[in-house]
Amino acid sequence: MLISLKMYLRPAALLLFAASFCFLAPPAALAGRMQATPVHAVPPSAGSPTQEIRAQLYDVDEQKVVQTLLVTEEMRSEALKWIGGIKEVAVQSKIDAVQGVVLKLPLDPPLAVNNRWLQASTNELFLFLDPAKLNEPLLLVFTTPGKPYLFKTSVQIKPFLEQERLLRYLKPIPSSES
Repeated sequence: MLISLKMYLRPAALLLFAASFCFLAPPAALAGRMQATPVHAVPPSAGSPTQEIRAQLYDVDEQKVVQTLLVTEEMRSEALKWIGGIKEVAVQSKIDAVQGVVLKLPLDPPLAVNNRWLQASTNELFLFLDPAKLNEPLLLVFTTPGKPYLFKTSVQIKPFLEQERLLRYLKPIPSSES
């Protein structure tokens, strides 16, 4: 049975982004492939240092989580850079990554998003990394009430991937030359 990327995102919604950025249809559950994060399951903990929060790296090709990482202050700082690097709203009608990886980054306490499209706090980010478009990552931001927003970001992501030893999961793009 194949598990699709849309099922990885969260068991709350199939994301179709129109001008209203609303949820349109629920996806199937992930059937134990990863721990689901309900929309309100990440309450602010006032920065409790004893709570371990883990990010997950999902390989689209393999259709599974290939690595988990402890969310550190450095990773949260990097997430702030991604948010600060938002350059525009992504106008895709849906997210259907066919290659690359997706980094699911839970944030506790939530981070503030303040740009011309969104003024809110987020408790979860998804960074979509396609090896063919590494300089154009997509950033899916869930506000604390659970509303999704999809953005294009202009931040150079390669240094972060190298630092976290995640670059190895981005498979080279096959050449179309014969």
